[in-house]
Amino acid sequence: MKASRYVASAVVVLISSFATYFYTTNLDTSEWEVVTIADGDSFTLSKNNRKETFRLYGIDCPEKTQPFAGKARTFTTTMLNEGAIRVKAVEKDTYGRTIAWVYSDTLCLNEALLENGLAWHYTYFSSDAELAALEKQARDHKSGLWSEPDPVPPWEFRHRKKQRNSDSRSSAKTPDLSGADGQL
Repeated sequence: MKASRYVASAVVVLISSFATYFYTTNLDTSEWEVVTIADGDSFTLSKNNRKETFRLYGIDCPEKTQPFAGKARTFTTTMLNEGAIRVKAVEKDTYGRTIAWVYSDTLCLNEALLENGLAWHYTYFSSDAELAALEKQARDHKSGLWSEPDPVPPWEFRHRKKQRNSDSRSSAKTPDLSGADGQL
């Protein structure tokens, strides 16, 4: 009987320790400082002399040459410089960036960008109902990029750009074998 109490106590301590570790590693409340802002959804922060690059979870902001890209970047810069930055890491991406929910004080940057029409809900990577609802609300109110007649999602924009680059490389590599009269 005594042994089972010790086992039960050990299990409770183990679970409690795991829960504390999981919570503190997933919601980092230590002081982060802004190093650089690449665009609306990607930036580098620093703490304890260690830099880390982040990508916001579940959203995709316009690419640098798309409409509203500058506004998204400015919005992110302002939010990150106005409050204490907290990070809730989700995973690492293939580029080594930490995919995360990021907060400035109590405001969630991921959600705020969507709410202000400065990002798309990135449904390929997220099925979050709250993010979907925030995008719909911004669309309905024609906020930010939704005021444009036909905004192009960044993933389509990147795909088109990649396709154009691929096509131009292909045509540059293909020699013109036709004669002056256009015949082979």
